[in-house]
Amino acid sequence: MKHLKKLSVVLMITTLFSASFTSCIDTEVSPVVEAIYEAQADLIAAQTAVQNAEAALRNAQANAAQAQADYTAAQTAQVEAITAGIEADNAHQAALREQELRLLVAQTDLEVNEAQNALAIAEEEFKLQMAALVAELEEAGVQLAIEYAYKYRNAMYAANNILSDKLDAEEELADAQLMLVDAEDMTYEYHLAQLQNEVTMYEAEIAYITNWLALLNEDAADPLAVMETLKVQIADLEAQEDAMDILMQEQWNKVMALYDQDDNRDDALSRAMDALNDHNNAVNGKISRETQIANAQSQIAAYQAAMVNYEATKTALNDAVQAALDRIGAEEADNHPSNHAPGYGLLGDIETKQAEIDALNADTPTFNAAVTDAQNALSAHQTALDGLVATYNAAVTALAIAQNTFDTGNYDALLTSAQTALTTFQAGAYQDAVDNYNAAKTAFEADPSGSTDTDTDGNHSNFYTASYNSTFDLGEIGIHTDLAGDTYMRVATWKETTLGSGKYIPATLYPTKYNTADLAVEAAALIADAGNGIGANADIWLWEDNVGDMDIDDIDGNEVTLDGLEVGSNTDLHALGANDAIDADAENIAVFINVESDDDSISHEVALNAATNMLGQDDFSDRDFMTGPATFEIPLVPGDTSAGYNAATPENDAAAHDTLTARAELWNLQLAVEIAQFNKDNAAVLLQAAIDLFNEQKALYDDGLATQATLAAAVATAQSALNAHLALIATATNEKNALLAELGSDDYSTRDTSIASNLELSWDDHANDGLPVGSEIYDILASAKWDSDGDTNADSLTAYAELWNAQNAYDDHTNYSLAQYQSMIDGAQANIDLWNAEIANIIPIIDAKYAVVTGLFPTLDNLGVEYTFEVDAAGLGTLVVINFGELSSLYSDLHAAIIAEWQVYWDLELQDEMIHDEQDYLEDLLDEYEDQYENLFDDIADFEDDLATAQDDLEEAKAALALATNDKNAAEAYITYLEAKIANLEVRHANALAIAAQYKALMDAALAS
Repeated sequence: MKHLKKLSVVLMITTLFSASFTSCIDTEVSPVVEAIYEAQADLIAAQTAVQNAEAALRNAQANAAQAQADYTAAQTAQVEAITAGIEADNAHQAALREQELRLLVAQTDLEVNEAQNALAIAEEEFKLQMAALVAELEEAGVQLAIEYAYKYRNAMYAANNILSDKLDAEEELADAQLMLVDAEDMTYEYHLAQLQNEVTMYEAEIAYITNWLALLNEDAADPLAVMETLKVQIADLEAQEDAMDILMQEQWNKVMALYDQDDNRDDALSRAMDALNDHNNAVNGKISRETQIANAQSQIAAYQAAMVNYEATKTALNDAVQAALDRIGAEEADNHPSNHAPGYGLLGDIETKQAEIDALNADTPTFNAAVTDAQNALSAHQTALDGLVATYNAAVTALAIAQNTFDTGNYDALLTSAQTALTTFQAGAYQDAVDNYNAAKTAFEADPSGSTDTDTDGNHSNFYTASYNSTFDLGEIGIHTDLAGDTYMRVATWKETTLGSGKYIPATLYPTKYNTADLAVEAAALIADAGNGIGANADIWLWEDNVGDMDIDDIDGNEVTLDGLEVGSNTDLHALGANDAIDADAENIAVFINVESDDDSISHEVALNAATNMLGQDDFSDRDFMTGPATFEIPLVPGDTSAGYNAATPENDAAAHDTLTARAELWNLQLAVEIAQFNKDNAAVLLQAAIDLFNEQKALYDDGLATQATLAAAVATAQSALNAHLALIATATNEKNALLAELGSDDYSTRDTSIASNLELSWDDHANDGLPVGSEIYDILASAKWDSDGDTNADSLTAYAELWNAQNAYDDHTNYSLAQYQSMIDGAQANIDLWNAEIANIIPIIDAKYAVVTGLFPTLDNLGVEYTFEVDAAGLGTLVVINFGELSSLYSDLHAAIIAEWQVYWDLELQDEMIHDEQDYLEDLLDEYEDQYENLFDDIADFEDDLATAQDDLEEAKAALALATNDKNAAEAYITYLEAKIANLEVRHANALAIAAQYKALMDAALAS
């Protein structure tokens, strides 16, 4: 009966949906239905009001609890104030705060009462709205909905009554927990601690008073003697402090003396360093002038040499210019003196070498062509030889077959075997291909846009093994006529994988198939049906059929909780455990299998294309079996025209062919029969033909190998000739580059020899070393350098640089007359005389400054400065102090001594502070004795009274502590009772709401129908 109700709901919904697609939609609603809808809306609003009232009550109760807690905290503050002996004003403030909080507690209690009244009013309003709804339903005559409405009303009344009891219990629990909560309130734990503190405080007070009474009684015996003793002790400490001040001053003086010694060292060293700097400056002045004198003397010697051999020097310099010009030379086309060859010197050699390179480059294409031709000839021969290898191997195979066939003589058996293979194929695979084509053609002609659906995996016998990745759908096919991609069927019965395994798989399925929309309706009906144990979406399980992902979730998509005995997990499940299978049988859960996700759907068009390609469009009836009197056609292969198809995608004829069509396979088998028949009739002739073919192919192959060796040697010879030719070009190019490097990249045609700042060119980077800045005699240019021995280091001038130097020397020589040379000699000598006079004046300064420096050495020694002093060959001195401090500006020995003396000073200072502190203590004690002496005996009497009071207070505090402990134990027991009561009411309230929700769903369903 239960399943009939589900079926009727599904049919009713299906009818409603089908009607919506075939008729116009009526947008008018009857007044009765509108009244019912309005009553339902009012009822929902009333339910919301009840919920809001419940929330307001809870909030008011929370405020009341907080107010009570604040009040209790105020009581705590008052107790603490009294316990600590706070003054009356503070105690008064605590009392005022308590009164304010009393008012707040009263106000919040009033709010709780108001909230409870509001809840009661909301519940009454709900009753009124419920009555209105029932009246509307009765007017409409919806009897089934009326029955469910009454049941819903009664269920909600029961739920609200339980909720009221629960709220009352929670209020009682909150009041009880005010004294037990773990917070800053006046809890029992805190109250007990305060009472214990009072006991401890009174015990300490008694000990304190007892000690003071003993001390006062002792002092009362002879207080004047005590004060006199204190005065003597204070005077002694004052004397100790005066003596300590003297010792500290003496120690301070020691420390300052060490700092003064450091300053004296700095002063003496500064004077020595200043004198040494003056000495070294004077020495540098002397060295500079001596260098200038040496340069001037060199100039005078050069001028004098030029004057002695003026004409001869001029001729020699001119010859040097001409030699440099001859070294550079000229190209053939240049206009140069006729006593030279058309091209000579470096320029001529470069021109000749370039002509050699050009001639070699012109021949390079010829060598390249020779190599290319030889390689092409070898490649063409290799291609022909590769083809010959194939035919040679075929001849070897054919001879072996022919010889074996002739020797065995088993022609009849071979013919029978070929004929059997042909007839078997015709009746089997070939006929299947024909039948498949005819069936696909018939289906396409009947419904060109249709398709055929099949279950890919079928009935899975090994479903439950861990390695199998598909659900057990028993070969069912999904609904493929809708747009949904999933179809579900509910498991009806289960079977154990093996006896006693405790693991279960589907045995049968209910016949109804659901898409996702229908499944949602069925799930709601199952949940609403009171005759089963399915009560929520979590009880509707969906078992998916995806390769590698056989997940099982509830209908909301949440992973279900399995009993732990299944095969796999709920993300890849292969079998249910026994408990879950039993729950499914008992209808506590419903398990639905997805039967569509493993289906295979193929259109009639694709099926016809595949069947056509697999059968083959050519029967090869026009292809002869024999190509000659004793030769046969070779068998067809998938790559031949119309002979193959792609096995993976047979419907796609454009894909690469890898399988023979049925007709091509049939032709090959027919060819085999023809060959077997021919072999039987012509065995001896065929053997001789195979021998003749083998001999012919062998001769051709042997000749081909010999020719291949000859052609390979020709390629090697051509390549060697090309390599030698390219080596000649590289050698000639290197030789030309060497000539260009010797010539130089700059001819210095724009470098004027008449400009004094244009100095003689040099390749040596160190040519000006030792000369003062501004007195250099060489220009060192990168363009003037030449590496003559090829070791990558410059060692000579380029030809252009040598020409410029020669021309510059010639111009310098011819630019001056003998009188001018003498004038330059006189000027240079005058400078030498001036510099010698300045040196004579500098030497006494050097001696004096040196005497100052060495004269300060005894002072530095006496002051403790450790140093070294050296004078180099040029006369420059260096003074280095070796006991400078590393961690400070102080000298290292003085720094250590200062640290030690400071430590002594700090020790004295600490002793002085201790003496001073003891003196202050005794003076304060003496003042206290003098102040208290007159009231001493009154104080003793007061302390005796306080002692008696404290002893009484201690007994009262102990009694209060014992009483509070008993109260706390009783309160904890009451709280435990209330918590259990609330837990029970919560379960009852949830069950009542669930029952009411079911009745409301049934009422809504009745209205919808």
